[in-house]
Amino acid sequence: MTKSLVGLWTNGDCTEVNIEESESGKLTGWYKIAVGTPREASVPMMGLVNHSKADCPSFSFCVSMGPIGGGTCNAVVGQYFNHNGEEVLKTIWLMRAGVSSHEDNWGATKVGENTFRRKTA
Repeated sequence: MTKSLVGLWTNGDCTEVNIEESESGKLTGWYKIAVGTPREASVPMMGLVNHSKADCPSFSFCVSMGPIGGGTCNAVVGQYFNHNGEEVLKTIWLMRAGVSSHEDNWGATKVGENTFRRKTA
């Protein structure tokens, strides 16, 4: 099994995710935001990878921004691609803010997409 997700990745907003993978396919690491408040703070991430499409594995991971004072939980799903030597993670994310009542539920979840590229030294 190739562990193509392992390493440090960054997106166009300078958000970073550092991914480690166990033999069982569990993902751990950290996620560091570069937008919003607080900037440059990292939180633990955990997730899973599916290697059934070995050269382009799909994955998911979650983070809670609570440890750094944020009020959201984020879920990310995506897939790894290596196109002509350029490694990318194409992702879709959900960001859920905590709200005080069900009346506020309608606007509490945001959806977006990101492309992460492997960060090299």
